[in-house]
Amino acid sequence: MLPSDIRLFTWIDVEAVIQAKFEEKECPDTIVWVRAYWDGLFIGIQPDKKDKTIDWLAEIFEPRFDKEKQAIILESLPKKKRFLNVLIEETNEKPPQQRFKPSLQRPPLLCNSVESASPPEMPPHLPPVVAFHSFKGGVGRTISALSMAKVITDQGAGTRVLFIDADLEAPGVTWLVQKRFPNPSVSFADFLALVHGDPNPDGSDSIDIVAERIREMVIDQIYILPAFRTAIQFATLEIRPEHLIQGAQNPFILSEAVAMLGSRLGVDVVIVDLRAELSELSTGFLLDPRVFRVIVTTLSSQSIEGTCREMVLLGKLAPSLKKNEPAPALVFSQVPEDSMKNGIVAKHEERMFEAAKAFLESENGDDYIEMPRIITPFTSLLQVLPNDWSEVMKRILQAGLTDEFKQLIDWLPLTSSSLGKTELEAETVAQRRRLIAAFSKKLIYAETGTLNEFLSIPPLRNLASDYLTKIPVSVVVGAKGSGKTYTFLQVVFRSDWAEFIKDVGVGGSPTSALICPVMKSKNIVSDANNSVLDARTNVARQINCGPPPELSEISDYIKDRLNEELHEGKWREIWIDILAWSAGFEKFKTGAGRRLSGYLADRQTRLLPIIDGLEDLFQDLSSNDRQKTAIRALIQDVPEWLEQQPDRNVGLLVFIRQDMVLTAVKQNTAQLMARYEPHAL
Repeated sequence: MLPSDIRLFTWIDVEAVIQAKFEEKECPDTIVWVRAYWDGLFIGIQPDKKDKTIDWLAEIFEPRFDKEKQAIILESLPKKKRFLNVLIEETNEKPPQQRFKPSLQRPPLLCNSVESASPPEMPPHLPPVVAFHSFKGGVGRTISALSMAKVITDQGAGTRVLFIDADLEAPGVTWLVQKRFPNPSVSFADFLALVHGDPNPDGSDSIDIVAERIREMVIDQIYILPAFRTAIQFATLEIRPEHLIQGAQNPFILSEAVAMLGSRLGVDVVIVDLRAELSELSTGFLLDPRVFRVIVTTLSSQSIEGTCREMVLLGKLAPSLKKNEPAPALVFSQVPEDSMKNGIVAKHEERMFEAAKAFLESENGDDYIEMPRIITPFTSLLQVLPNDWSEVMKRILQAGLTDEFKQLIDWLPLTSSSLGKTELEAETVAQRRRLIAAFSKKLIYAETGTLNEFLSIPPLRNLASDYLTKIPVSVVVGAKGSGKTYTFLQVVFRSDWAEFIKDVGVGGSPTSALICPVMKSKNIVSDANNSVLDARTNVARQINCGPPPELSEISDYIKDRLNEELHEGKWREIWIDILAWSAGFEKFKTGAGRRLSGYLADRQTRLLPIIDGLEDLFQDLSSNDRQKTAIRALIQDVPEWLEQQPDRNVGLLVFIRQDMVLTAVKQNTAQLMARYEPHAL
């Protein structure tokens, strides 16, 4: 008999009743399969079992089964009865084996034989995957995930995290790092599409591609994989998580693929910030019992009720039944002080633990898993967050959230090798002051000497980490006196880009590229000037080319071309040729720049030309349109051309004053400045 709360409006409600009977093991063994459509209920049965099947349908749908019509009576208007016809087909088929998929979608075929939700153990070399979810948005889920990432990276100098923004409808961290990574090299949307189309069942080739691209996208020991790379991706998401799961041989490919990505990067933990609400955007992680699921809620009634229902659903579909399948952790977020004192939290805790009962008991009913619980206090610091990573992390520390999330460290299977790494003992304040004073004195005459030391300030760390595995193509903008020429010299002194990255203090395996000065400031004299000239000669020798032209020859050539009326495209070709000539390649031959890449590829060599001192040559920039055209081509067209080379082995660093950029570029100036803002001095 139908319960009083059941309403049969459509075939979907009829299917739900039968699905519940399958799940409760109350379907006759004589039923082989059931398919429901808008125009009928189709049932495959063993031969000569039709009468038994009709009786069973009449029993479970009583009083809404019409035996004479062999149809189920749907909700109707008076005198306009609606029916769903039942068509029974005898078959000799064996009951199909229905695969479990981490999805909330009903299977197209209902049957008695369904695989267990429990997947095999994660390979031990893969890092744990921690997925943060909330039934309701705006409850502090992303802040909680960031707090956890901070706690993990604080465990040791070499501890790293991969943070994935998997909220594909309302990404949070993607916007938070937009200033730091205005042009991200890869995204979670790319990851989904790549793995979906990968010929390998585990998506290994695609994982390698994403791992290579994401190595430069690291902040505070946290690799960031944003939800989207472009506005077009945000508006038109072609491949969604459910597509990946539906077409894969392994229904748990999503969580395993991100764990493999974390392994390629050498991280200790993968943190995934999921979409709020129960949707297919999140189920690939939520319905995998091997994932460390963190459920975040506030004390609002809507959030509590929804979270309780979520716990029941997850316990039903993907309970933690094995030792390697952790119970979820629960976070009560933004809790006012008075609610902590008057027992409200304890009351809701009791409800949550009851709802999560399936997680906490083994198959034998023995309690063996504890559900971690964290309470974070309400603070106005986190009510309105700025669009700046550093400021948000600062507020997280000020709010004391990291202290609360330290409780989850023991919950995660972090290896001892990733924890407690020794850090340098802090010097006394007096010692630091003496060192800074001595260092500052050396810097006074930095442009005339060969001081080989520099402070690893954020723009330089950003530059090094952004171009860890590929040659830089960047415009370093700075006001007068901001240290452009000094930084130019520090790059030149290293001879190889990999050495500069190493001295900046960015870990990893940096790409190697020969440093080739193209132009320099007139302020560089004495020993520093000799170092610049020697660098040009050494590069030409290493790539088996003749001596490069004198710097004065390059300047004279540019001055001659400034007498002509040339457009940006022509100036782009001129600048590209100048980059090649400066390394001694086909000196003053037109088209040398386009041929240089192939020449270097044959020798498995990379080249990084760097330019400084533009203000000396372009002194009439504010009033000379030809000079403006030349500068625009250098800082816009040339970088775009270089970045599109499929196997880039020629890069470019341009050190330029901010006022020159603002003078030469009148359209899309803000976009250009934002693009290179992380490297600005």
